[in-house]
Amino acid sequence: MVEDAALAKMAQKLRRISLVSTTEAGSGHPTTCMSAADIMSVLFFEEMRWDPSDPTGRDADVFVLSKGHAAPILWAVLSEAGAIRENPNTLRQVDSPLEGHPTPLVPWVPWHRARWDRACPARRAWRGRASSTAARAASTA
Repeated sequence: MVEDAALAKMAQKLRRISLVSTTEAGSGHPTTCMSAADIMSVLFFEEMRWDPSDPTGRDADVFVLSKGHAAPILWAVLSEAGAIRENPNTLRQVDSPLEGHPTPLVPWVPWHRARWDRACPARRAWRGRASSTAARAASTA
């Protein structure tokens, strides 16, 4: 079991990596990443069953990042765990697989999970209700 202090220290490190990588890229959502640092630290370094050397692990827990703008923190945690060799500071560089959203260019993000946000029927239905509510509000104004 990892001590709380070690997890808090890792969360701070993940925040710093996310802040530096989005600054280096000149784009991104550093605050979105920073707000997810604690949960990423606990999930990846304490709770999840996974082997950083095996992205195809059959018995591994599955992680889905539904807030895609926080991809830099995913790259940070995968880097710190030794699951990827890419430096998170290569975010959005032409020759880097580390994009601003989860991408299947990284073996830890299969295509069907990378597109979950757009493929999930419940998500599409929610978006539809939100847009129809906005349309009704605009027509009555």
